[in-house]
Amino acid sequence: MGLPFLSSLAPSERYAAERGKRFKKITEWAWQLLLVLRRWYPDREIVAVADRAYASLKLLDRCRKLRKPITFVTRLRLDAALYEPVPPRRPGQIGRPRLKGERLPGGDLPPPPATLAQS
Repeated sequence: MGLPFLSSLAPSERYAAERGKRFKKITEWAWQLLLVLRRWYPDREIVAVADRAYASLKLLDRCRKLRKPITFVTRLRLDAALYEPVPPRRPGQIGRPRLKGERLPGGDLPPPPATLAQS
């Protein structure tokens, strides 16, 4: 069962600029609300369901890295390239650290079928 019980007003960039306030992206507002929710319910499984506007890799990664992770269900682009987490560095390893792990399968999906107008 899902129960929407927590919301926040997210002012636009123009509104913030007109009032000399710091603008926060909608994903930053979502992160703050998810942290509040985790604080209220530290032992519960939390599943956040959102539309494509929240499909930020930074937000999804933050949710995954919590001590008790938050599951996030969102819509990604059809051509999204998804990767495993970065593997830990070996002791004494030299060179630039990796930014992403191995690529996950599934990014090469065929295009959706065209819909025909019904008359």
